[in-house]
Amino acid sequence: MIRERKSNGKRHERPASTNTCRMCAPLGAVLAWRGIDGTLPLVHGGQGCSTYLRRFAIGHFREPLDVACSNVSERAAIFGGGEVIAPALFNAISQYQPQLVAICTTCVVETIGDDVPMLIRQARERLSEQGIEPLPEIICCSTPSYGMTHVRGWWGAVTSIVEALTESNSTSGLPAEDAPLALFAPLASPADWRGLLATAADCDVSITLVPDGTESLDGGPGSGIATLPRGGTPLQSIRALGSHASWLQLGGGDRAKAYPGPALREHHQVAGSVLPLPVGVAATDAWVDALIRQGGGHLGAITRATRGRVLDLLADCHKTVKGARLAIQGDGELGPALVRFAHEIGAVPAVLACDERLSHGERDALAELGCTVVDDADYQAFREAVASAECQMVVGSSRSYPTCRALSIPLIRVGFPVADRVGSASIRHLGYDGAYDLVMRIANTLIEEQQRLSVGYMVY
Repeated sequence: MIRERKSNGKRHERPASTNTCRMCAPLGAVLAWRGIDGTLPLVHGGQGCSTYLRRFAIGHFREPLDVACSNVSERAAIFGGGEVIAPALFNAISQYQPQLVAICTTCVVETIGDDVPMLIRQARERLSEQGIEPLPEIICCSTPSYGMTHVRGWWGAVTSIVEALTESNSTSGLPAEDAPLALFAPLASPADWRGLLATAADCDVSITLVPDGTESLDGGPGSGIATLPRGGTPLQSIRALGSHASWLQLGGGDRAKAYPGPALREHHQVAGSVLPLPVGVAATDAWVDALIRQGGGHLGAITRATRGRVLDLLADCHKTVKGARLAIQGDGELGPALVRFAHEIGAVPAVLACDERLSHGERDALAELGCTVVDDADYQAFREAVASAECQMVVGSSRSYPTCRALSIPLIRVGFPVADRVGSASIRHLGYDGAYDLVMRIANTLIEEQQRLSVGYMVY
């Protein structure tokens, strides 16, 4: 694949990507389905694909994570995967007894053109003939990595559940005005998701968080051995989304055709709003305002006090972070949100390495903040851009560590994956608490670097 890189107004052709920033779409789908109660993800593809997904998910969350796989062989890759779907479903259902089997596709089955919905129908018939009753719900989501990133896979998986399971005439028994607000959560940390729930509770707004990985991706040891993780959004709550009065979606925007919030509006006439990720004070203000307005709540005392503490910390850190040159590496949602946050605190977001191509409008908006965007990036181009911009630190995932090591600059670990540190499930960057934690980490790292480079006395 020939790739272009723009430098000093000139375009240079590069023969291939070198360690691309992009991560696989099925990875995001598996993480999203992990937040749905009683759900077993099944990867329709090669065994190496499911191993790749488990490797990154377990390395980040430090939790056991089972992913079923159809184990597409060379024969199935040539003649189609119909012969492997039914055995894979039989094994998954008989061993795990899930309420829902969620199938995501990999590049090879997308390339050969498997009609997965048809294969599922045929597999259900074969399983019924074998006496496997009752069968769980079975859904599928198209997740080719050559067309999607892991974040797009996340949103595609959530959308597939809404489209397949949500009922217009819900049996929840609640009038629409009394039903919880549906909140479609972005790929974040369990601590971030708990923060969203806490803010809603403090503002007296009842919400249904979809998906909810607060326990299934960060749970305690429990008692006994559970074949499926405890916790997650109940399937009944997914079915009842059609009776909700409103919804909020944090992230997504207009870059993809199918998202859960717009799907709920299109298929069930439930109104709602799409908001950017609540990273920083201004973006969190917009999220809290929308939460109160659409959920019928009020500004909670804890939320108000937390916002005040963030503003106080920003004032305390201003002389330290002002003018600091930051390089940011992230996905198509978190990356631009971190650029705006860096500008908000007075730093200079000099470089953004993004795993997908941004729209021209978004690129122009980021350029106005002084940011050089390296989109659809690999780590070689990112390293060159960071060195050229003379950045003082990188804010990104642990995959940026080799870049930081080579350039002798520190790394603030955020996003996914963070596999070289423990406690990744507790990293926060959403909401007022997330802004507090992130600006404190940036300021303290800058102070530490000043001390490291000094002649030995304390730097104040």
